[in-house]
Amino acid sequence: MGRDTKAPACLHHEAAEAVSSLFQGKGLSLTTNVPEDLEVHCDRVRIRQVILNLLRNAGRFPAEGGAEVSAQVDGANVIVRVSDTGPGIAVDKVPRLFEPFQQGDPSIRRRHGGTGLGLAISKRLVELHDGRIW
Repeated sequence: MGRDTKAPACLHHEAAEAVSSLFQGKGLSLTTNVPEDLEVHCDRVRIRQVILNLLRNAGRFPAEGGAEVSAQVDGANVIVRVSDTGPGIAVDKVPRLFEPFQQGDPSIRRRHGGTGLGLAISKRLVELHDGRIW
């Protein structure tokens, strides 16, 4: 994949800044809870794109509240979470979310836009880093 660098925790700040207008425009909050000294060996550009994809989704669906990006070290792994106050996804629809051109609800494209590729691309990028996304 190239560009393997030691990425500081500021990646989440960069991604949050990139989507801040989406959140502000809807009156939503966006908080981060990531240790400032966290460093991860990764392709900085690709992992930033994953975080951006997740935050864009987290900002598209809530009508109120907002989203949070957090990270924690779990042994040799880093777990990154993006959570939001959106309506949620039916359990039976979750497996489809990471397939290309799929969305949890077919009417989403009409109401919120999107192609259904963001999570599929994110999944592939995470897997190329020997990680998993769920």
